[in-house]
Amino acid sequence: MKITAIAALAGLTLGGAAFAQSDTTSTDPAVAPAAEAEVAVAETVIPVEEVVPEDLAGANVLGVDGEGIGRVTNIVFTALGEVEAAVVSTGGFLGFGRHSVAIPVGDLSVLERSDQPGALFVKLPLTQDELKAMPEIGEEETATE
Repeated sequence: MKITAIAALAGLTLGGAAFAQSDTTSTDPAVAPAAEAEVAVAETVIPVEEVVPEDLAGANVLGVDGEGIGRVTNIVFTALGEVEAAVVSTGGFLGFGRHSVAIPVGDLSVLERSDQPGALFVKLPLTQDELKAMPEIGEEETATE
């Protein structure tokens, strides 16, 4: 009886090991798994005048290539309460080394993307390097003092 149990246990163990060693992958390109199809992301442009200014604060900023280059960190208003510019910050870590510039409202394209419904994005015709090369907020005032 003990011999039968040991033989049965050994058979299961060896069978399992042989079963686990079977290779189902293939190096034949004709059998390779299909690559994931890229899903197109639709962008809907929203006129800046229709956007609540507070909804822009915190929005991700996309560059000319559609990649993230910064974030809207503040909104600048005129004396009449109209939106004059968005403060866009780029670079840095935990606030250190961050570069912040004011982008006039006329230069902003506000949009929603189909891959993140409800989230607003700001798109600029700039690269991150071009954004970093712009004068930082406050530089004009300190240069004239």
